[in-house]
Amino acid sequence: MQEILAQLFSYVWGVWRHRWLALGVAWVVAIAGWVWVWQLPEAYVASARVYVDTNSVLRPLLQGLAVQPNVESRIGLLSRTLLSRPNLEKLMRMTDLDLQVTTAREKDALLNDLQKSISLWASAKDPSLYSISVQDPDRDTAKRLAQALITVFIESSLSGKREDSSGAQDFLEEQIKEYEARLISAETRSGNFRQKHMDILGGKGGYYRNLNSARARLQQAQLMLREEENRVVELQRQIDGEDPLYVPSVSPSVAAAPQQVMPSAKPSAVDTQIEVIQQELAELKVKYTARHPEVRQLTSLLADLEEERAEEQRAERARVRAINERRKAGKPVDDLGDLSGLANSPVYLNMKKMLAESKSKV
Repeated sequence: MQEILAQLFSYVWGVWRHRWLALGVAWVVAIAGWVWVWQLPEAYVASARVYVDTNSVLRPLLQGLAVQPNVESRIGLLSRTLLSRPNLEKLMRMTDLDLQVTTAREKDALLNDLQKSISLWASAKDPSLYSISVQDPDRDTAKRLAQALITVFIESSLSGKREDSSGAQDFLEEQIKEYEARLISAETRSGNFRQKHMDILGGKGGYYRNLNSARARLQQAQLMLREEENRVVELQRQIDGEDPLYVPSVSPSVAAAPQQVMPSAKPSAVDTQIEVIQQELAELKVKYTARHPEVRQLTSLLADLEEERAEEQRAERARVRAINERRKAGKPVDDLGDLSGLANSPVYLNMKKMLAESKSKV
């Protein structure tokens, strides 16, 4: 502590010893400063605050589609717009500063001075609130420059708003046309899909309603299929258990005749049915493919009838062969009977027909 006090007293003593020298230096510096300040040109600063919505009309439309500018970039954009050469020339004419220049070099120098004297910055609280300041040696000129600058600023902003509105309208029209084309394309694809899948989507109701209806029809068809299968089994059981009938077809006088018996060439009921079904099948094949249910049903029925006709023909040939053999051997044919009596029985034929129809449905 004693050392600090001793050092402090030494400093004070040194200042006191050189007090006149320090006073002289202070007077010299003060006088030089007053002279320098007196020689400085006068400068007046005119400032103004203006509220301008710099948000583009397209900003809500481009939300999430384009990068939005921040405050600094917007200030830079406004500064470049406001301090552009056309706006500075307009500002010079509005304040009559163009009357002070006569050559292009003087004009360029004046424009450069104007550009340096104008400052623009945004408020920290509200990015749309801007402050403008203009510095000029003449007070009235600074005021006129500030007023003219506000006018130019507002006109530029309104012009930008009009351009944004026009651009927004063009943008919306382009978007409407694009979505209209997409909608037409989607409707075309939807129509083609409905036309292609009319068997699934046709009728009233939606897809799931048609699906439920198709499922119900499927269950009903499966139930009918089981019924027809049971019916086929029952008819086959009845046919297999049917006893042959003895129907004399050749009288004794005919049996004694030496001529040989030939199979009958008269068409049977099965032949008639086959002919009718073949005609119907030919007509259906003109309109439908082979996978159509009606075509498949008639094809199956035709196959059963042809099999039945083949059985009848085999039975008829066997009967004729047996009769001829017994005649050659000189044996009577009265007790042979008609081996095809069962095939010609109305009940048997009706059962066979019902069996064929049931098989075709299966």
